[in-house]
Amino acid sequence: MRVPLSKLWPSSSTTVLKSDLSASKRFAPFLSLLGLLVVFTAITLFFSRQILSDATSASRATDGIMLVMVLVLPVTLAGAVGFQAFQLFSDHRKGRTGTSLKIRISLFFLLTTLLASVPQAALSISFIDAAIKTWSNQGWGDALQGGILSALDSHYERVQSLKKTVESPRLPEILQKAIGKKDPHALGPILEEMNLQAEGVQVFDEQDQLILQEGDPAAFLTEVKLPGTDGAIPPEVRGTSSIVRQIRHLDVGRRHLAVVVSVVLPPGFADKSQRLADALENYNQLKRSSDSYRSLFLAFYFLLYLPIVLIALLISFTQSEDLIRPLINLESATRRIAAGDYSTKLLGPEQSELAFLAESFNAMTAELASSRAKLLQTEKITAWQEIARRLAHELRNPLTPIRLSAERILKRNRSDPEHLSEIVEPAASAILTEVVRLDTLLKEFAGFARLPAPQKTVVRLRSLVDELLQTYQAAHPGLQISAEGLSSTVKVVADPAQLEQVFANLFKNAVEAMQGSGHLTVVSNLVKKGSASYCRVQIHDTGPGVPAALRDRIFQPYVTTKADGTGLGLAIVERILFDHQGRVWFESQPGYGTTFFLDLPEDPS
Repeated sequence: MRVPLSKLWPSSSTTVLKSDLSASKRFAPFLSLLGLLVVFTAITLFFSRQILSDATSASRATDGIMLVMVLVLPVTLAGAVGFQAFQLFSDHRKGRTGTSLKIRISLFFLLTTLLASVPQAALSISFIDAAIKTWSNQGWGDALQGGILSALDSHYERVQSLKKTVESPRLPEILQKAIGKKDPHALGPILEEMNLQAEGVQVFDEQDQLILQEGDPAAFLTEVKLPGTDGAIPPEVRGTSSIVRQIRHLDVGRRHLAVVVSVVLPPGFADKSQRLADALENYNQLKRSSDSYRSLFLAFYFLLYLPIVLIALLISFTQSEDLIRPLINLESATRRIAAGDYSTKLLGPEQSELAFLAESFNAMTAELASSRAKLLQTEKITAWQEIARRLAHELRNPLTPIRLSAERILKRNRSDPEHLSEIVEPAASAILTEVVRLDTLLKEFAGFARLPAPQKTVVRLRSLVDELLQTYQAAHPGLQISAEGLSSTVKVVADPAQLEQVFANLFKNAVEAMQGSGHLTVVSNLVKKGSASYCRVQIHDTGPGVPAALRDRIFQPYVTTKADGTGLGLAIVERILFDHQGRVWFESQPGYGTTFFLDLPEDPS
């Protein structure tokens, strides 16, 4: 649309759009998510070690608590990602700027994470499976079982040798010889002679007094409290060694004696045997639960891997928002400039990677504002030159009959003064008529040049239009007027006096085009342009239409189809609509009529 002549210079106020965040604010979400991942990894590793350390335990009372604690973060992250994804796709459906780029960035982050993690996941799962198979290898169980059996065999042989010695039928004879020799060390050689083995042999009388002893002092019974029956004595542990003993009561001559035979097991034999038994039990437990542990390891790996993917997505959401925010601001600023706000500026941190974009944009807008101001100034000068030329032409038209009338009066007064009265009255009447026309022309021009800035308020359109139409209906009974298509609820933001001037000019032109009879129709509907809503009013008449030769110039000053018209009415209409951030245009067809369209900003309330 052609810029009206009354368009003023741009406002000195500046619209500022922040194009970026500070570095600390930009990286704060990223660092928070990384810290969260480190904490979660530490917790997961702790719990996995805890479970592995209790792998052979039959109790699993704490496993449920551990699992719940490990699941808290993935579930929370999944909820956050779901919310962000829903919001992103919702914005995409609404067509918001930058959402397609944000989706592509998020998918790129996800794909990168998967490409980096999937091979590692496959390798880790393969390693875990191989490790579990190695742990449950039958050879390990056989080795442990063999070790235990070997220990048991050694123990059994020693116990059997001990029992053989203490239960030997020749033991009374041996004791008789040893006592007869009255040598406390005679017992050893006699036992060897009879092929009997023991690491310690002690002989006690009826009062549990030691009579004879032979062998390793470490095997001797020190605390004498002998049982009254034959058989095994409870084992005694000394340091890392265990001592196994057997006792036998027998009569030698007239004396009742007690023989205690001892064998010292190897150091740590009992502890090592117990550890072998525990290891075998652990192996059997692992073998029975190998499938469960494989699933448990995979679950822990998945719980460790899933948050990494989710955190990558959250990072992509936050970082993509940071990346596209300058582009969104740039798009918004471009829209403002397209709407005529050349004072728009983009501001961002000097260290921002996109700071050059804001600088280039601001330089461009400054150049545009300067060029636009120069253009407007040139256009204003050219327009006023055109107006002066047209005004001179319009003023010359009434001056011609005034000059002719005055010359006729002078000529008659000089040639025939007696009949001067015959032409004075017609000439004077013509002069007065043209003077009135000049006065009207000057008043219209003054009104066009001094049109004040609109004082906008909320206006009910139907009430204003109905009041004007009643005036024309009363003055032209043959005119058929219809305003039912104009909603009574429509409200616009406008200057009531100037809006009334707009409709008065258009109704006047329509009635004059139809010569007082015909159909005048007024309808309205709501339209949306970007984020702004407008009320579109259509005024249709059934007149002859606008001549094709004038359609491109109809809104220019002093262009008219009427003999007595000033040609300023539609120029004033366009000027008022422009000052209201609206628009006016028309469609005309010979034999059908003309329709003028007006877009007025709707009241947002």
